[in-house]
Amino acid sequence: MRRGPAVFFLTCLLVASAYGAQRVMREAAARVTGFSPAHLTAARPPSGPPPLVRRTVLILADGLRSDDALLLPTVDWLSQRGAQLRITVPQPGHRLPATASLLTGARPEVHGVLLGNGSLKADSLPSGAKRVGLKTGGAGGADVGKLLGIAMDTWVEVNAPGDLVEKSRSLLSASGPALVVLHSDYLAREMQRIHTASRDSADYRNALARFDYTLARLVEQVDLQTSAVVLAGTVPTGPAGTYLPDAPVPLLMAGAGVKPGYRGEASLLDVASTLSALSGAPVPLPNEGKPVLAALGVPAGRPTDLVFEQVLASRMAFTENALAALGSMAVAPDAPLTPAGADAYVAGLDRQIREARFAAWREWGLNLAPYAGGALVLVLLYLIVVWRQPFGATAFVGTLIYAAAFHVIFFLAGGRYSAAMNGLEDPQRTGMLLLAACSAGAMAVTVLATGFLLSRKGFKKRAYVAGAGLHTALTTSVLMALPVAVVLGRTGWDFPVSLPAVGLVVWFFVTCVHVMVIGYLSPLWGALTVTSAALSRQWWPLREIGDPERNADKVVRLKALRRKTK
Repeated sequence: MRRGPAVFFLTCLLVASAYGAQRVMREAAARVTGFSPAHLTAARPPSGPPPLVRRTVLILADGLRSDDALLLPTVDWLSQRGAQLRITVPQPGHRLPATASLLTGARPEVHGVLLGNGSLKADSLPSGAKRVGLKTGGAGGADVGKLLGIAMDTWVEVNAPGDLVEKSRSLLSASGPALVVLHSDYLAREMQRIHTASRDSADYRNALARFDYTLARLVEQVDLQTSAVVLAGTVPTGPAGTYLPDAPVPLLMAGAGVKPGYRGEASLLDVASTLSALSGAPVPLPNEGKPVLAALGVPAGRPTDLVFEQVLASRMAFTENALAALGSMAVAPDAPLTPAGADAYVAGLDRQIREARFAAWREWGLNLAPYAGGALVLVLLYLIVVWRQPFGATAFVGTLIYAAAFHVIFFLAGGRYSAAMNGLEDPQRTGMLLLAACSAGAMAVTVLATGFLLSRKGFKKRAYVAGAGLHTALTTSVLMALPVAVVLGRTGWDFPVSLPAVGLVVWFFVTCVHVMVIGYLSPLWGALTVTSAALSRQWWPLREIGDPERNADKVVRLKALRRKTK
């Protein structure tokens, strides 16, 4: 094939691959946001344990850091009169998935709120309370209200801290709901505005003071003789106000049903079952945590057993539905009669789900192998053919340069490999824009480098250099997409129990962005490669070997000989 048509064909192929990546990314986003596993329609626990309090007030504080919480007078007051825990948060580190994990006791892969939007479809603490006749109500941000959806009897949308206090008066009155959820995103919004969470910042100290004042006005409306107040952070942040994966968030409980003076550590997944023990709401069906009964004033004996019975019964029902959805004939064993064997029992249920998932993945892979195997062979043959060309070494080096340049630009721009690349901001909008900009920057660096390398090999024909640049772009796209395509072929597109690991989902969307940027900008890639090679030859000409006059005479003689032989 002549070089001109080859350049046109490669450009069309790259643009088509970008369009395909865009369609696949939309399909994946729809599958993730429309996550509907078997446990969403399964029979949910019909009753809860005996309640320890008349009312449970859960206050969700986005952006509240463990290091700063006890510096606030109201938080310290609650700590002195109740229990204080430091809890770890499973990824993704975005406040809506974390809030969903707190209310369900399940990881984001299980409850399905993975991308920071949408409504919570899985069984949760509020939906369980509503199911057994406990009145529920709340106030806070619109996104949290949308997340909870019909799980709450009432939800009042508020924006300012003062509005939260005013709107909560009816909720916290004597005739108010038995389960109250109050949400404040004031600290998180202030972090985004001032770009710091350092106590050296006067703006941040003022934000803490205002939050504490709002918290005090909320707590003073609660009768701690009959009610319990639970204050929970949602997203761990560092001094810069961005997401910090390994940092804890605070959990404080005070009032009736809480053991004063308790100090400990737990997981965010333990909060839902702990609040079930307090409020009497059923333990959510997908719950993976266990109640922190040491922090509660639970009488010894039967009430403790009832709480664990609820937790294990929910876990057993979830496992049975998961095994059936995965096509396994295994049966979940009966739960132990005492809490002593609870940990071993839950570990056994998790092992059953893993084995069933592995068997389902293996069957999926075997069914896909005849089709994927042929495509994989064609891709590998293409890479071998390209790399054996005169420009093959440059194409391979260009792929390495692109990968290195992308990571350098990405980390310098403040990105990180986690599910929340921008802390408390929307990971879909800002994260994708950051990735696209970093990919375009890496492309520019690669084009300059490959153009220079091609000029050193003496290639001068524009069509040939453009074709070499486009082959470099295509091999880069292929090598970026190949690993995630192989893993996707292994895990499958169906999610009967849980979504893929958060890291795999993020990796998939990052790869789609790479392919889209490279493909849609491929005409620019080819043109800039030609320009870069031409400028490199002009600014850094190759050193001529031998006598220039004798070389010119040889060229003239060679051209004359070719004309004679035609």
